[in-house]
Amino acid sequence: MKVWVKGYIVGGDVSADSVKFVAPFTKASHMAIAEEPGERLRAKCFGVSLPSGKIQEDFSLVVFPLRLGKRVWVKGTVVSSYLGGPGINPVTEAILE
Repeated sequence: MKVWVKGYIVGGDVSADSVKFVAPFTKASHMAIAEEPGERLRAKCFGVSLPSGKIQEDFSLVVFPLRLGKRVWVKGTVVSSYLGGPGINPVTEAILE
């Protein structure tokens, strides 16, 4: 079931045990969102898949590092494990506030 999830873009280059919270970023295929814009704990972040195409082109932190801290809505399937923690995969829509 697809749902809308709101959060703040807090980082990229997500792995099972870390999130990179400052630019430069190297992976365009995903980002991390959290409830608070200044979150720095991996355990409180959701990995978000950025599928190739328009969503990745518009939201990749490799291209748009200044999107850090911005609020975003993503529509997709919430999964218990994506890049080592809960996440949203696949994402079908995304809107920057």
